[in-house]
Amino acid sequence: MNGPDEAIDNLSWMAVRYALGRMSYAPSMCAQAIKDNLYALSESTKAFIARDITEHRSRGDLGMDFDERTWADLLEAIEPETHNWVKTGVQTPSGFAISACVDCGAMTAREDPK
Repeated sequence: MNGPDEAIDNLSWMAVRYALGRMSYAPSMCAQAIKDNLYALSESTKAFIARDITEHRSRGDLGMDFDERTWADLLEAIEPETHNWVKTGVQTPSGFAISACVDCGAMTAREDPK
């Protein structure tokens, strides 16, 4: 591992892989935690998570019926083209600018072109 950022990325996609298809409280807890911390995840991790959700959806293996909406909501939060991003004026310790979607409240961090 190369540091705390990579550790968070790895733990996040591993948690999603664990929760996908589970018939318990894990899907909703995992999806909410990921949505609340999207700003801390790398673009590649977001892509891995989106891919895993999409693959499980194509197999009809998302867990309980209500979990499909949970995963769909997370997928919408991950895919940036569906958002209306506005900078918050806050930066991560790595120097990335945090932005929030004015429509749904999702957050992301992107390199700030100074």
